[in-house]
Amino acid sequence: MSTSSFSFLQSSLLTLTALIPALLTGCVIVSSGDDACSYGGETYDEGESFPAEDGCNTCSCDSDGSVLCTQIGCTPHCDTPEGPILVGDIYVPDNGSCSFCICDVSGELGCTTGACPPQCTYEGQTYTSGESFPAADGCNTCTCLDSGSVACTDTACACDPDTEWYRDYVSEDPAQCEVIDYACPEHTSAFGNGCGCGCEQSPECEQTYDCQPPNDCPADLAEQCPYSTILN
Repeated sequence: MSTSSFSFLQSSLLTLTALIPALLTGCVIVSSGDDACSYGGETYDEGESFPAEDGCNTCSCDSDGSVLCTQIGCTPHCDTPEGPILVGDIYVPDNGSCSFCICDVSGELGCTTGACPPQCTYEGQTYTSGESFPAADGCNTCTCLDSGSVACTDTACACDPDTEWYRDYVSEDPAQCEVIDYACPEHTSAFGNGCGCGCEQSPECEQTYDCQPPNDCPADLAEQCPYSTILN
């Protein structure tokens, strides 16, 4: 065997000997250099770890300038503005379009769009068409209609002065209510029940209004809803 052939064989054996430990540990050398490591157009320092280009493995910069990367199988996923999702997962964009997307096996989002269902606003909360929810009086039930309006049952509620924030009890003695006279402020009306009598504001008033900047409330809100809590 010639000297040159022996040198080539020796060099090949040394290369194979260096590669075997890397393969056994699940890592492969993808590039090498003298000092810092270069990978994906970026430069990394010795000992620094960084994501592999496949998005699921991890690479590190070796002392000889080599880049070692793990070789685990990557789970197919799709990238979204909120982060990656797995195949079969649903992503709902926050763009008001009522669209939704499904991650397919190719790593692409398949999206559909459609008309938003009718919505209703009640007591500061938003409900979709057909959805039912408790009325503000605590005993009736309301339903959001396709027209965007709210329909509520009108069952008489068992009175409880401590929870009826929308009422001002003048007396909690029904017998006394039969003999006293009182006047209710503007934008309120008189009521009487088994707990007493007094004045109540419009059922359209919300329990609490946040009028702190930058929120803007009507100037006459305190007059229209005198028993509501107004945060200024």
